[in-house]
Amino acid sequence: MCKEVRIFPIVDLDANKTDLIKDVIDYFQKDYDAMIVTTEYEFQKGGIADN
Repeated sequence: MCKEVRIFPIVDLDANKTDLIKDVIDYFQKDYDAMIVTTEYEFQKGGIADN
């Protein structure tokens, strides 16, 4: 098993959080530490999840 899983992108083409991200985090937080972490890597220009 891995120690970490990263899911990206979590934003749509307009750099807004996708509607499903809250559901995904809620689902996995039941058994795991699930959180949004800002990194220096940008998958998509302006694609930060803090919008």
